[in-house]
Amino acid sequence: MRASLFLRSFFNQALINYRGMTHLGILWALLPTLRKRNTGRRARMLRAFGFFNSHPYLAGYIIGATVRMEEDEQGELLERLKRASVAPLGAVGDRLFWYYLKPLSGVLACLGLILWLEGFVTAALLCIGVGILGYNILHLWIRWRGLVRGLELGSRIHLDIQQLTRHPLNLWMGRFFALFSGIFLGTSFMEVQLSGHSWAQILGLGAVTIISWQLPERGWALPLFLGGLALLALLSANLGVTAHG
Repeated sequence: MRASLFLRSFFNQALINYRGMTHLGILWALLPTLRKRNTGRRARMLRAFGFFNSHPYLAGYIIGATVRMEEDEQGELLERLKRASVAPLGAVGDRLFWYYLKPLSGVLACLGLILWLEGFVTAALLCIGVGILGYNILHLWIRWRGLVRGLELGSRIHLDIQQLTRHPLNLWMGRFFALFSGIFLGTSFMEVQLSGHSWAQILGLGAVTIISWQLPERGWALPLFLGGLALLALLSANLGVTAHG
């Protein structure tokens, strides 16, 4: 059962819409378990069909909790739990994956290209591999863990969600990005100065900072800023290679 729920959870956003957001995807993931008992089947499906939206990687928490709570006949409590879980699951997932890990993967990929241009092929492949494999291993583990914890805890899933919101990983990821961005930006400065295109560096950094500053409420500031730094560093390295050549 766990394997089936896990695979089906990948499609929780396949039919996203304004009425119920990801409710159709959640219902589809739960169909095999909801059909096992004839008694109360309609009521169970209607509860699964209710509004729900969260980060796609963390939807397994609610999928697992729904299965457990339906088995325990806690339907009314389930509806309240789903509504209460929308904001924390979305906030934790967006912060960890969209703000930190996905931009980091992009930065590592750009760093790999820079190393490739400099002739460090092995290091370049290592950076790209760590970026791609690291992100996907973590996101698959989070999906599986959420499903398992939901099945185990049921109505007590909020305890695990609270731990996620307070996890020290969020704090350390922010510190790591500050350090990594400084190192990355310093490297790009050196490359551009060596190439004699310092004006391009100043204009590029200014544009990235201004655009990022204008989008804080949309949650795009950090990803855009880091992506801009990565692009700037890549262009800087290219200019440096051209100048050296």
